[in-house]
Amino acid sequence: MMKIRVGILAIGIGLILSVAVLAQEATGGYQSIFSMGVGARQLGMGGASVAFPIDATTVYWNPAGMEEIQRANLAAFYATLFLGTSYNFVGFVYPTLNIGTFGLGVSRIATGGIVRRDFHYVDLGTFSYDQEEFYLSYAKEIRNLFNAGASVKVERQVIGLDSGVGFGVDLALFYRPDFGSVYLKNTKIGLIYQNAYAPRIKLRQSIDYMPSMLRVGVARSFYFTNTLSPFVISMDIQKGDQMPFRLNFGAEYTYNGQAMIRLGANNRGLTFGAGAIYKQFQVDYAYGRVDSRGVLGGSHRLSLVVNFGKSRAEKLEFLAAQRQKEIEEQIARENARRREAQIKKLLQEGQDLFSSGQYFQALVKFQQVLELDKANPEALDMVDETKARMDEIREKEMQQELSKIQVERQRKDVEAYVEAHVNKGLDYMKQGDYVKAINEWNLALQRQPNSEQIKGYITNARKELLNRINKMIAKADELARKGKYGEADQLLRQALLLSENDAVRQKEIRKRIAQLETQLNVYDYYQQGLVAYRSENWKEAMINFEKALKLNPKDPKIRAYYQDAERHALARDQKMTPEMLEKFNTGVKLYVDDRLEEAIKVWEDLLKEQPYNKKIIDAIDSAKKQLKERRKAHSK
Repeated sequence: MMKIRVGILAIGIGLILSVAVLAQEATGGYQSIFSMGVGARQLGMGGASVAFPIDATTVYWNPAGMEEIQRANLAAFYATLFLGTSYNFVGFVYPTLNIGTFGLGVSRIATGGIVRRDFHYVDLGTFSYDQEEFYLSYAKEIRNLFNAGASVKVERQVIGLDSGVGFGVDLALFYRPDFGSVYLKNTKIGLIYQNAYAPRIKLRQSIDYMPSMLRVGVARSFYFTNTLSPFVISMDIQKGDQMPFRLNFGAEYTYNGQAMIRLGANNRGLTFGAGAIYKQFQVDYAYGRVDSRGVLGGSHRLSLVVNFGKSRAEKLEFLAAQRQKEIEEQIARENARRREAQIKKLLQEGQDLFSSGQYFQALVKFQQVLELDKANPEALDMVDETKARMDEIREKEMQQELSKIQVERQRKDVEAYVEAHVNKGLDYMKQGDYVKAINEWNLALQRQPNSEQIKGYITNARKELLNRINKMIAKADELARKGKYGEADQLLRQALLLSENDAVRQKEIRKRIAQLETQLNVYDYYQQGLVAYRSENWKEAMINFEKALKLNPKDPKIRAYYQDAERHALARDQKMTPEMLEKFNTGVKLYVDDRLEEAIKVWEDLLKEQPYNKKIIDAIDSAKKQLKERRKAHSK
């Protein structure tokens, strides 16, 4: 039997990926066949991407960084190598709101047409080489401190008719530190230990061991114009168990969130790339050498990235809106339940009053039901029934009264007069106008002074009127506490009209109206002072705040505004003592170092010694204005 082996030519062509391309030429040793990385955007930056998570290629570079991706993301990558060899990657990342981020990916390098020869270099046909690496990744933020992530990997290798599978694990961290320095903000740090548990692939009698590699990266974003045009620089340090330390560098500039240019450097030389974004699509291109000596030439790399669905922020906003809607619906249901319970309670109270013969009080209850439910059939029926009973009683009383009148004409006049005013009073009562109702019943009572029913109408109407006035006063007090003085004043004046026959109540209401007018004047002076204050018209602001303080001297907010306006209005140049000047310069140094809040505190302490020093006041104003603009920019 002829002994067959893979010849030197086959090794040079078919397995050059794992030997010539990935060999460490100067120091010896090997690294993973996929160590070049994936993604045209990342490779255009020299492969310095451990701290720069941006799309689904993060399942390869740093699975912990997937937590920084805000919406579902699909990335596809293709690179040309040499002699018909293809290099591909497809990945997908799905972020959730509460349980972390999940990712899937697969990298593949394949070539075909490798010639198989025997010991005498006789052509025995061709075979192919294929190696894939599958990623199942997960990442989660840990207590708002950092992100932790891991990838479970399946490594598959096929050479001709032989194949083998190995399993491995990558471990990763991602950290976005909160540096106090303005020069270090927007800095990100990433770390990944690739093949922490290394895959071992057995082909026939040999075992192919995938070496481990530690990568540590730092990235920093700069914003010179707006957040859509960042300039990013990144650096990675990598060390494999069979290779020395290596540095990768990269830089990217984005114009208005639409186009990017990139430059990078690694052990293979310089790389460059570009990209463009249109809606949810992003296309990237990169170019770089395959090996460090340039023997195998350059490689073109292309990527397509597609974003899907809502971002995390949009999902949170949607959930908040849904929650708000649920709360509103719950409140509506609770209000409806309370309304039904109130209707049921009023109906029961009305029925009890009706059964005990207290028809006027029962009528009030049934009409209160109709205020809540105009079409309530039970309340409508009971209103008619109650009025009928009231008419019967009034008719009976009328007959008793008329029996005493000797002249038939007088009887008819009294009957018509009393009935007209009683009915008119009932109509007013139905409309809620108890004052006019009482006036009408008093007119009827003049002709039928012994009518217990009419007296009862008046007594109960007065009770309802007093109850309404009390509610109006309480509502006005509540509006006044909320600062709605105009509405409170209007409500009190309505109550004043309703209490025209109650001198004690009118005195109480007039006292409240006078207090409200004082509050309104305070509010007017305060608002005028604010307008002048914001316009830096200090003297006018001081005058208006002073007027407001005379009316309400205990208001701390008005006093604070008055003191500040007075300080600005009376500000003047004053010579500081050497000690004060030294303290002032300390504040200036803090201001220059961008420690604005500390500078303001130093100057405010100094202002206690010279409250009208114009130089100190101007310094505080400048620092507060800059601090306000910064906070406004950060809130966006």
